[in-house]
Amino acid sequence: MSRRYPVRSALTDMPRVADLPACREDAVRVLKERHGTVLAAPTILDTQEELPERTKGILGMRDIPLDPVFIGKFHNATLLNNRDIVTADGHYVPEFFSQAALHHHHPSWTEGEAGPTVELEMPEAEDVPGVSVAFFFSHASGDNHSHFLVQTLPQLSFLEQAGIAYDRLIVMPSIRAYQYDILAALGCPKEKVAIRTLQQAWRCETLYVCYISGDLPLERGHVERLRATFGTPERGPRRLYVSRQDARGVRRFLNEEDVIEKLEARGFTTIVPSALSAAQEVQVFRDARVILGPLGAGLYNSVFTEPGAMILGMSDPHYAMPWLAQSALLSGLDHGMSFGACFMSYEPAFTGTHNNWVSDPGRVAAIADELIARYDPG
Repeated sequence: MSRRYPVRSALTDMPRVADLPACREDAVRVLKERHGTVLAAPTILDTQEELPERTKGILGMRDIPLDPVFIGKFHNATLLNNRDIVTADGHYVPEFFSQAALHHHHPSWTEGEAGPTVELEMPEAEDVPGVSVAFFFSHASGDNHSHFLVQTLPQLSFLEQAGIAYDRLIVMPSIRAYQYDILAALGCPKEKVAIRTLQQAWRCETLYVCYISGDLPLERGHVERLRATFGTPERGPRRLYVSRQDARGVRRFLNEEDVIEKLEARGFTTIVPSALSAAQEVQVFRDARVILGPLGAGLYNSVFTEPGAMILGMSDPHYAMPWLAQSALLSGLDHGMSFGACFMSYEPAFTGTHNNWVSDPGRVAAIADELIARYDPG
């Protein structure tokens, strides 16, 4: 049975137990204390094509944006879809922050004198006792590794800072084995992880939701705890190429094999991070001095690398992200970018930003030689 619900804003009139903008302030303060500045310019910038203005703007960023972070607390609220909520008093609290996303998500959205409303089909809800946390039902952060690290995992820090004890973390069925391992290492064993499908409606006795309107640097305390948990005396490779061979057709590096041949001749070890366990990811990145690879989730594992190394992201000139500079700064690494030549745009939803691309193997080899001489001359 469907009915119309008034909409409450997740950012303005939601009940809060912890208003935590200071978390992001603290993240920047820690970065400044450790490294003396925020978002340094790339150590190396190489490009085969003229860069679009959007890319230049991202590369020119020198500050970490600070967005509000807070935790909402609900009693006897029903959890739907991703993290959409119907409260006990019959209000709808959407996961999405932008009006455009809401209108797209809910064609029944209407504006009235009393405010917006939406029409929802409410399934039969299952009662869930105790204290629950809607953990990674963010629409982008399910089984995508980089989103898991920069949107989902930092929520554990906020829960800890707010002093919230919980009986279960609610996750999606796409959770992977390495994510269970990471959660366990950070104090949440598998028996406290509850899987819920998007088709299920759960009426939670007490429900906490952490709302973050942007990405976050992986909290340094988590990095150090993971390294301590998964670290071993065995040494990892010093020169690392991080492949996206498992990418689902997005931003494909079309002549990657030619580049890999040049790099492996120079002592680089090629890895595909999705084939590794959490412990193996920490181990293989820990001792690297020079890291190269296409810009993507795998490179974010460089947060586990010992300070003083160099990470070089490779990409189509239309695709750049500020997290490379943020994670490099968090980890005490130098960073750079090498942009190849745009080959074709293939995904209409991302026209102009998610292109296939090629790189000149000789140029990449020359950059690798320069980095080896500076960061791993032995």
